[in-house]
Amino acid sequence: MIKKQFFAIFLLFLFVNNAFAWGCHKVYCGGNIKSGEESSKNSIEQAYAKLYANLDELRKQYEKQLEQITEQNKLLKQRKALMQKDLMDTKEIIFLLKKFNSLQNNINTLEAY
Repeated sequence: MIKKQFFAIFLLFLFVNNAFAWGCHKVYCGGNIKSGEESSKNSIEQAYAKLYANLDELRKQYEKQLEQITEQNKLLKQRKALMQKDLMDTKEIIFLLKKFNSLQNNINTLEAY
């Protein structure tokens, strides 16, 4: 009889224990959340740092190209001014040659009489 009572108590203990084992329990996961927040925050900060480094490099390249383009524009304007001066000189020479030829033609005509 004691064996039956002991066995019944044992079975009751197993059922009660299993009920508690599979029942709802509050599990504190604040540490996991905190570590997850910290790792996420660190990865985001690293990504932002990399992004800002890339932006700074891009800004430096932009400034360098802007300097080069400004210098090229300056040289282009100088070349344009020289070409315009050369064109004006060429037009002046052509004008003077035409006048010289006209005068030479008049001289030749006068000599012919």
